[in-house]
Amino acid sequence: METVLWTDESKFEIFGNKRRQFVRRRKGEAYQEGCLKPTVKHGGGSVMVWSCISANGVGDLIRIDGKLTATQYLKILQHAVPSGQRLIRNKFLLQHDNDTKHTARIVKSYLQELEDIEIARRKSQPKSADELFEVLQTEWRKIPMETINDLYESCIRRVDAVIKAKGGHTKY
Repeated sequence: METVLWTDESKFEIFGNKRRQFVRRRKGEAYQEGCLKPTVKHGGGSVMVWSCISANGVGDLIRIDGKLTATQYLKILQHAVPSGQRLIRNKFLLQHDNDTKHTARIVKSYLQELEDIEIARRKSQPKSADELFEVLQTEWRKIPMETINDLYESCIRRVDAVIKAKGGHTKY
């Protein structure tokens, strides 16, 4: 597991998120301030980012402009390789999910080429997507190694559970 470079992308919104939220309240409390959540039309903006993590720390945090496509993901992978080499050395396993962008022919071809030649927000209130990205970069670098180690150990337990369940359901 020490040679695995885990990767993924995430979307962060300046004001709240688009996921449905539920509020429990008593009768007559429907419009009390504590039961309401202010909103901003169109969410106030957001930033989509990609990064990677290993047992040795975090990789580059890359901002994704617009919708992520296979071609954009291919460009992002050009950051993954140096991050992996810096964190793990030349031989590492790139781990990403089976999103169609990640399994596109051009991405598979690029990764195969690399293998063949053996190349291995919330603390401040940002006012714009650029400020949010700066906050995310700062916070990303602050992740303590203890947290990374805990996450890594959790991955080991989860993989073991999947193996024991022969690919079936696990408690995770």
